[in-house]
This record gives sequence, C-alpha cells and structure tokens, in this order.
Amino acid sequence: MMMRSKLERHCRHLVIVGRSVAVENVDGSLRIKAECHDYIRDISIPFEKTTVIQPVLGSGDPSLRDQLSGYRHPLPPRVDFVPIPDDFTKQDGFLRSVQRVARQLNTIRTHLRVADAALINTPSYRGFGALVWARIHGVPFVAHCAARLHRRSYDPLEQKGVRALATWIKELGQKVFELSALAFAPARTVDGPDLLATFGHLPGITKHSPPIVSFDSERVRQLRAKREEPPRSSPTILHVGALVPRKNIDTIIAAVAELRASHAGARLVLVGTSASSHKEELEELARGLLPAPGACEFTGYVGDPDEKHQRFAGADLLVCASYAEGFPRVIYEALAADIPVVATDLPGYRENMPDGAMELLEAGKDPVALAASMRRALTPPRVKEMQLRGGARARAMMSQSSPALALALLAAQGVPVDVGPAPCTAAGTSNSGRAGCRA
Repeated sequence: MMMRSKLERHCRHLVIVGRSVAVENVDGSLRIKAECHDYIRDISIPFEKTTVIQPVLGSGDPSLRDQLSGYRHPLPPRVDFVPIPDDFTKQDGFLRSVQRVARQLNTIRTHLRVADAALINTPSYRGFGALVWARIHGVPFVAHCAARLHRRSYDPLEQKGVRALATWIKELGQKVFELSALAFAPARTVDGPDLLATFGHLPGITKHSPPIVSFDSERVRQLRAKREEPPRSSPTILHVGALVPRKNIDTIIAAVAELRASHAGARLVLVGTSASSHKEELEELARGLLPAPGACEFTGYVGDPDEKHQRFAGADLLVCASYAEGFPRVIYEALAADIPVVATDLPGYRENMPDGAMELLEAGKDPVALAASMRRALTPPRVKEMQLRGGARARAMMSQSSPALALALLAAQGVPVDVGPAPCTAAGTSNSGRAGCRA
C-alpha cells in the first residue's frame, strides 16, 4: 500500500496509539506517567493536532483529558485524549474480551483514516491491529515495540504431554502473529538490543529507541551528596513500580526480612500502587514479616517529580525482582543517580547494561538468594563497581531523545516535520516502504 501524497493531505495530524502502562488508576483518579506526558508533549510540537488513543485501567472517563493535561504542566490544547478500556480481563471472559478489542480497533481505525502520521505502541492485539489499519489507509507510521507479545513465566519442564504441546503451539502462533504484524511497519523502534536482534531483519527500518524517562539524575546525585550517610546496618531498599504479582514484591518483602538478620535497621520503601486487592495482601504480609515501625513503607503513587527525586535520593539500593519486564526505565534512573541495583536476570535488564553494572540473580521465589544478592550489592567495593560500570552508561542513554528518533523516522517516510539531521537506517535492514507525503 502506497502512502498518500502531499496533495491529499497536509501532514498536520498525528495519532498516537498508546500503551496501558501510560495511565495509572490512582485512588479513583486517572493520571499519566511523567515520562509519557513529556513524550506526548515533545512529539506533538511539529503537528497542528495530536490525538492520543489511550487505554485506561477501568472504564473510560470523559474528563480524562482535563485530569491528564493538568498533571505536572499543561499539555497544549491541540492534544486530545480518546480513552478506551484496557485489553483482556479474566472477569470478562474470552468472548467479551474479543468484542472489546473489536470495538477498540474500530475506534482506532476511525481516527487513523483521517491521520497524517501515526505512532503505534505494541505489544498488544490492539496495537498490532492498528499497524494493519495504518498500512491499509496509507498513513506513514512508526511502530514502537517495548517487549515480546509473550514472555515465558513458567518452567517448560513442568509441562508434559498434551499440555506441553498446546503451550508450544500457542507460543508459536503468537510469534508468527507478532512477526507478521510488525512486518507491516515501514519503521520500528524497539526497547533494547534483544528486541533489535529479534526484529531487525524485518523489512523497513528498525532502530533501538532511547529510554523514555522523566528524571533528573543530576538533581538526585546532588541530594545524595548532601544526605547524611546512614549506618551500614540500616540501608533503605527501594522498589518502584506497580504493586502487581509479576513484580514479585512478596519475595522482596521476605528478602528484606531475611536481610535484617545482618542489617538490623534495613527498611523497605515500596513506591507504587495497584487497582486490585494485591496491595492489601502485600500490606498484610509486611505486617507479619516486617512488624517493626518504619520497616516497610507503602508510599502509594508518587507523581510529583520532586518527591520522586527525594525517594531515590534516600535509597541505598534499588531492587527489581520481576518475573517479566519490557524495558527497565527505573533501572536507568537508579544507575544514573549512582544507586546500586539488584535485579532478576531478564533480557530487558541484562542486554542493556555492561557486565558488572548490576547484581543479577535468577527470577524466582527465593528470598534467601535475593537477600544474599542485596548483601553483596551493599558492600562498598560492589557499590563502587556498579557506579563506575553502570552510571555513565545510563546517563548517556538517558540523554538521547526518543521523540527526536520517532520524528526522524517519520521524516524518512516523507512527513514534513523539522527534526534536523538524524540517522534513519539500521545495520542489516532494508529501506522498503519509505514512500510518503513529500515535503
């Protein structure tokens, strides 16, 4: 499908098909994450109008734009939000979830038909469907892939016979569907070298995208320099992220309880919230394992950048024990601020940092092993090693501009946006599908 020519449009309307992680349901209100807010603000500058089709957790709210645009600093009036319900839920069942996705795709198609350019986030069935509609309607677009559609979280040795065969067929089908959908994109940005290796052979352009962050690492480093050094027996362990089962926070709580055998004053700070009952379960677990006053703090959602900087400045160690993740922005934030990190050995973590930049361990529910990794990471030689190996790399990557890369890839397709010179090719890829509205 050839892209529409400039005679057919003016290339002034951008449509962004967002990801559900961009909006969090917090105490009954909807807020956009700071990094996504800044990304939308920056990417929309060259366009007269930007429409953000944004999945939300829970039912859509007509006042969504008012709530989002007032967060941190106002978005320009030319940015509009179209909220749609999030994808599949266990409560709805399969058939109702399919109907919901069909309605989502119809909404996306309606907006893409009048768009001059698009940015489409994956992985989701909603995002993959949007890739197809954008190509059918001849809209220049960039697809962003943050993770694989399926991330294995089970032990294949535990499955045998028909169940193992069914799982293998399901995974194969997902991989074929994912590759086929992303092949529709004339340009792709991906999170991390692992995804670059996976999708770099597809037609078009594939580029590794810088992390989208809204974080002043220099400010945190200044705050840490002024901070009174705590006793080595009283470290503050920080976790930043949604309180959901895949983050494995129950194991972190148990590990900090184990850590207190050698670091009696160790305390855990959990920054994040959850729309489910999982938070209540974690709070009950913490009351049992970390009963001492101040040993475990649930801060809730922290949206104010100054408060976020203060939380990082007060941490001695960041811990991420997830079973599956996409691109570890919080890892970059911590390392850029010279905060040591303990993380599970996942591709999203391992592939983006040099050896020795973090303390890595196998994913699983082993609080003793996690506590041992924490002890190693808290020793002065290991702290210094992580700061030397990880700090400079994280700060360098955070200084790059994700919006600038996306705009350059749109410009390579003929969208008349003034982004200045930027590389738009990747090794091992072709440049097919780059016809567009010519400037």
